[in-house]
Amino acid sequence: MAFEINGSSPPDDAEPGGYTYRYILPPPTGLDGTGNAVGAVGTPEVELSYQSLSAAGWAYFVNITGGSPSVDLSSLEAWNPYASSGAGAWETYTTAVMHRPTYERTGWGGYEGVRIRFTGLEA
Repeated sequence: MAFEINGSSPPDDAEPGGYTYRYILPPPTGLDGTGNAVGAVGTPEVELSYQSLSAAGWAYFVNITGGSPSVDLSSLEAWNPYASSGAGAWETYTTAVMHRPTYERTGWGGYEGVRIRFTGLEA
């Protein structure tokens, strides 16, 4: 298994590996009597951050959103580090929203400081 959006893997130069990957859990709703976090409202998110991304990699992600601020995905396969009792596992989410990529500046043949967020992950 690997990172996939709507059943398609990113091109080699955009494949997660040259990026920072964050899996973000929803915040806890409170604390138990010993100070441990309990409960959560919302769904997890994934954020990809690229120091630099080629023009082809940028085009792959932008084409998915079609210029819209966000788009509903039919599937997202992402690494969940909390699955399998904390050992981590690839999970397929049947509900997910991809937000339009953002960048800080253009560089030689691509974009720098790229961020891509996926929210509303539900298996």
